[in-house]
Amino acid sequence: MEVTQTVKAWLPNDSMTSPDELTDQTKVRLQNLAYTNANMSEYGYTLIGDAEITLTLPERRQLIEAKVTAMRAEVKKIRGEAKAKANYIESQISNLLAIEHSPTSAAEHYEEMAREADRMGRN
Repeated sequence: MEVTQTVKAWLPNDSMTSPDELTDQTKVRLQNLAYTNANMSEYGYTLIGDAEITLTLPERRQLIEAKVTAMRAEVKKIRGEAKAKANYIESQISNLLAIEHSPTSAAEHYEEMAREADRMGRN
């Protein structure tokens, strides 16, 4: 199925396209333009004319398959990001627990043993 519409053609504000390129049919690059009926002038775009665009649409089934594929890719990306974040947090937890349970210095160890022996001697 084909759909044809007329839309505004805009030159992006960061475009290096010259007026000579826009007015010479052998030099103009249509892919360097933006096509929308929204007013892009507030974003620094320059309106250069109207474009008639014909879009050939795939069958409904193909559209659905393409959308499902894109959504599955997004799910995979989100899961990967979530796993990386969870692993980072687990690493932080492990580091905190390692600090909490870090071995005491030899002097602290002997002091603790002496206190324990002293308590046992009193009982």
